[in-house]
Amino acid sequence: MPVVLLLALITVSEATIGVFVKLTGDVIPIQTLNFYALIFAAAFLALAIPQTTGRPLRFPRGNVKDTVIIGALIAAQISVFNYAMTLVPIANAVVFWSVAPFFVFIFSAIFLGEPAKKSYVLIFGVALVGVVLARPLGDGDWFVRRHIKWDIRVA
Repeated sequence: MPVVLLLALITVSEATIGVFVKLTGDVIPIQTLNFYALIFAAAFLALAIPQTTGRPLRFPRGNVKDTVIIGALIAAQISVFNYAMTLVPIANAVVFWSVAPFFVFIFSAIFLGEPAKKSYVLIFGVALVGVVLARPLGDGDWFVRRHIKWDIRVA
């Protein structure tokens, strides 16, 4: 499976998950959704990884503790994100979620020693300004109402 196809798949799935979580409302508890999401994700990876790499699945033997910790963090991230989708408008949860690359940028420099490019700093600065303007905890559209005059007339 080409990398571009995998990137397209993750983009579409991440873009739609919030909508589907909202559509279920209180009919399906969020913990049930998360359980099935992680089960299906594991099944998908069990099938997709050998097919994309041409190698059989490998399970950790010497680093089970690290694997469990990372798995727990990923499961917690998915669960918190999905739960947030039930509490606030989707756009607000996504605005907060979109700040995650900023922390990846910082943590990769600290823990992995990856150099920070000036263009990344500029891009994330612009992104943070966008988050501030979006005001995800407020009404979310104060900038538009205050600075953009709409003149829409219905015939």
